[in-house]
Amino acid sequence: MRPSTVPVIAVVPTCAGREDLLLGRALPSIYAQEAAPRRVLVVADRDVPPDDPLHDRIAQTRRAFLSLRLGVQDSHVPDDLFPTALLENRRTRGHAVTGSVNTAVDMAVAEHGTGWWLTTLDDDDAWHPPYLRRCVEAAHGAPGPRHMVANGHRRLTTRHVQIRIPRTDLCPKHVFLGSPGIQGSNLMVSVDLFLEVGGYDETFPSTTDRDILVRLLDALADRREALVFVRAALVDHYADNHDRVTTGPRKHEGLDRFYARYRHRMSPEVYALSMRRARAVFGYVPIEGR
Repeated sequence: MRPSTVPVIAVVPTCAGREDLLLGRALPSIYAQEAAPRRVLVVADRDVPPDDPLHDRIAQTRRAFLSLRLGVQDSHVPDDLFPTALLENRRTRGHAVTGSVNTAVDMAVAEHGTGWWLTTLDDDDAWHPPYLRRCVEAAHGAPGPRHMVANGHRRLTTRHVQIRIPRTDLCPKHVFLGSPGIQGSNLMVSVDLFLEVGGYDETFPSTTDRDILVRLLDALADRREALVFVRAALVDHYADNHDRVTTGPRKHEGLDRFYARYRHRMSPEVYALSMRRARAVFGYVPIEGR
């Protein structure tokens, strides 16, 4: 049965050397969605010439998966179901997902205008089949405009699986203290709100999700009803992939920028707790202590 299409554009930033994860995990989890996004945009953090083999590999993955799902031959898979395009990052490269997502939004706004939902999925993460349907239902299930939907996720490592459900009293303080369990793969945002806050800050080489989350929450400070939560873990977040940035100069530079921007808003107690976590998790030492 063909799934219904929802006003969502899914963006999948990908890095060189991770094509197998993209094709074997992230994209199949999108093509298994109970509700189909209007568009799927894969953004590579490199040049992508027209003859790049990744174009064909993505097209083959889409046709193969959807032919099995629909019970039809590859050649009969509808072109307008989960239409997928490969783009190259035309903005800042090498800074987490920032330039890639902003590139995709630029193109999507030029083609579709505004009024749609933006979702991003890391190339090594996966959505459960009800994810998009549940997010869209939550966004449209109550009166009043909605602009952000936060979802729970499963944090998977080689040692354990942790269920993380977002707190409904979420505020910037919780982001200052550490990760509140919300990152790109389990957040749906109206593109209008994304544009209102200026999108991702491409000067951040890391800590990008926490920075944009603070700005999104600030924008909704007087519109709390616009933030809705799906209290179910419908995303698999793979936390210990060997390519993931966790420590080192790039992470520390991102934290430098984060504290430079927000330290003045932290009480001494909150700053001390935030710094204690940054030291324990990332080996971070603030600039004044180096």
